[in-house]
Amino acid sequence: MINIQLLTVAAVFAALALGCTSNDASNNGALATEIEPRPTPHIDWSDFIRFGGTTYLPWHIDKDPPLQDEDLGPLFGRVEFKYDGIVTDPFYSPDNRKDGDAAYLEIGTPVYIVDGYKPEFILAARRNGKLSLYMSDSHPNAETGSDLLDLEGKVKYIGVNSPQDSKSELAAIIDQLQIDSLVSMILDAPVDLNIRNDPESDVYFLAFHLYDGITFSRGYVPPHNLMSGGIQLPVAFRIAIGDAIQLSE
Repeated sequence: MINIQLLTVAAVFAALALGCTSNDASNNGALATEIEPRPTPHIDWSDFIRFGGTTYLPWHIDKDPPLQDEDLGPLFGRVEFKYDGIVTDPFYSPDNRKDGDAAYLEIGTPVYIVDGYKPEFILAARRNGKLSLYMSDSHPNAETGSDLLDLEGKVKYIGVNSPQDSKSELAAIIDQLQIDSLVSMILDAPVDLNIRNDPESDVYFLAFHLYDGITFSRGYVPPHNLMSGGIQLPVAFRIAIGDAIQLSE
């Protein structure tokens, strides 16, 4: 009888011990689940680099034949901070950008002046082993178009491209005297980053074909007479663009 009681007591303690072990394991599993790190969100950043207070973008600019090492001037700077894989807040403000920042270029990537051009206009860097051009988009201290663009004596012709696809050419301005006049208007025009476009307005794209094979385009809104980068153009510019479109119809 005593042996039976002892066995019963031992069985009870064993059951309690097993219950505690099971609960501990369960609790540890729940704790592990609670502290499991969340996956880092992938953010598709708009490609950019920033140097000298200017934000440069690789959009709507190309060169034919492609940019080569011999087209490069002196070293302008190196990338010091990369957004991709480091910044995880999708609402990270562009106001936080600093000189040396880049969306995708690796830290330490050299950035070069392009021979024959002011660094305020275009820079070049290698991405994925290929030389790419980066064109100035905006600068908070820009006062005139010449603070953003370096075009004097460089433009072969100006294309007026469709608002629908930004590539279909609606008109071409090929008279050199008129080209030079329009370029002067752009370079002398004041810059105002506070002007906002009407979202209902069509955005045409002015394609500048340069003598060395570089082609780039910038958005242009005729009703506001505004070019991207906050360049506020004179009335004569809008008339010239309108006339070119009408003549081509």
